[in-house]
Amino acid sequence: MAPPAPVTASDVNPSVWGWPVCETAVGDVIPDGCEGDPLIVTLTTDFGLSDGYVGAVKGVLLSLAPHVTVIDLCHVVSPGDVRHAAFLLYQATPTFPTDSIHVAVVDPGVGSDRRIVAVRTTWGTYVAPDNGLLTLILANSETQEMVNVTNPVYWRARTSATFHGRDIFAPVAAHLANGVAVSRLGQPLTDPVMLSLPEPEFPAADTVVAHVLHVDDFGNLILNIRADQLPRCPVFEVMGHTIRGLHRTYADGIAGQLIAYVGSTHDHVEIAVPQGHAGDRCGATVGTRVLIRNEAE
Repeated sequence: MAPPAPVTASDVNPSVWGWPVCETAVGDVIPDGCEGDPLIVTLTTDFGLSDGYVGAVKGVLLSLAPHVTVIDLCHVVSPGDVRHAAFLLYQATPTFPTDSIHVAVVDPGVGSDRRIVAVRTTWGTYVAPDNGLLTLILANSETQEMVNVTNPVYWRARTSATFHGRDIFAPVAAHLANGVAVSRLGQPLTDPVMLSLPEPEFPAADTVVAHVLHVDDFGNLILNIRADQLPRCPVFEVMGHTIRGLHRTYADGIAGQLIAYVGSTHDHVEIAVPQGHAGDRCGATVGTRVLIRNEAE
């Protein structure tokens, strides 16, 4: 397929606001004859649902790649909460077809010299600011190709300093969906920013120190430890509360009392209160320490 004709500044009318204009951008143009195969593009942002930001991102994306199916993972991430968004990507994106493209825009450093990452992994292809959003993805999947997105040819011709989600992330994702290789988006990247997340500690035999990785909307505490890392007969100590053993599901517990069980996210252990909120019940939040020991049989 022949490369698309370049778009010049005269085609887009330079912005009266002084936005930069890329005179060779194809980020506003669908390549001729490139209908593309059906693909999924997911969106995860902190844009909220009360403004037009999400709609603007979708408008650019679908204008360039009308064949894609856009899935909203979440748009109510707490503003600027990179850690929260990183967990949501880890929780949800591995369930999608591996040819899916996942766009994440929780970007408090927008307009600065922070980098933009495009990475192809065994879980899918991701486009995100290089601020740690992809920490759990990169730590748990196999990276196949990763670049710093620097090639403005695949951006919109006019780029706002404060809305890269619309002007860079969306067109980049669209062109990936249209068959553009990750390698064409920029230069190879080998040192992505990774969040400093606590790892399980094993200070003694049959003893584990875990931490709360995420608190979901139900108040369940998702720990940074998996079932196969637990002692045989686990006893959990969290904020002065003791939980003995593992339950299979919420209905096996007593309403209002803390229980532990193997959750639905990659076999991570969780703590919950049937018909209640575990975070409120014991005062735990993200980062809270949980001691797990083995109870003698």
